[in-house]
Amino acid sequence: MGIGFWSRRFGFAFVVAGVLLFLVRLAKGDAPAQAAVYALAWGAAAAAVYAGVIWLRWRRNPACFRRRQERG
Repeated sequence: MGIGFWSRRFGFAFVVAGVLLFLVRLAKGDAPAQAAVYALAWGAAAAAVYAGVIWLRWRRNPACFRRRQERG
């Protein structure tokens, strides 16, 4: 599991969290610029926590993340 795998995980979590937070802040009536700053900051924090938890789980038991044909 190289850097590309972890980058994709972080990027996907960041985009999903960022878009959802942005839309929620817009629905609450915030200005788009303010909503974007909020979404970028909290989206990055949420993605870091998500990727960190996945990495810790992988580090404890990497066999769970392998494909069936790689397990042997």
